[in-house]
Amino acid sequence: MPFRVVNAARVRDYAKSLGILAKTDKIDAKVLAQFAAERILKSLIVWRRQLIKTRTIIGTNSSMLLTRPSGLAGKMSKEKTEPGAVAPELPLRAL
Repeated sequence: MPFRVVNAARVRDYAKSLGILAKTDKIDAKVLAQFAAERILKSLIVWRRQLIKTRTIIGTNSSMLLTRPSGLAGKMSKEKTEPGAVAPELPLRAL
């Protein structure tokens, strides 16, 4: 079973922020579960935002290559219409 070591003072401060001042095993278990769920949820939200940003960048760059006249589609059409013409190399962009 996976586990993590957390700072007890942080969990206690978290419980106080929720207005939970009593300290029993049952309450501690609920607070720990809620603390862990909230931290996991926050990390998943950050991960999702990073994925969306990456997909947006990739989508924007790929659509720009295919739709702009100076993009890949334009270079390919020039290549087809001009026999013997060499298409210039496309600049590489960092994602």
